[in-house]
Amino acid sequence: MPTVGEGMKTEVSPGIKRRYISREHKMKILQEYDSCTRVGEKGELLRRFF
Repeated sequence: MPTVGEGMKTEVSPGIKRRYISREHKMKILQEYDSCTRVGEKGELLRRFF
């Protein structure tokens, strides 16, 4: 297992932004989610959007 040496970054970068999803987009996702009827369709939908 490698050890931490000089030049290796050990901290998490604070520059990571969270994804912003608009209210309209959330409503569209929820409407599609509610209309899912097949087994596995909800998971498929969520993987597509996220």
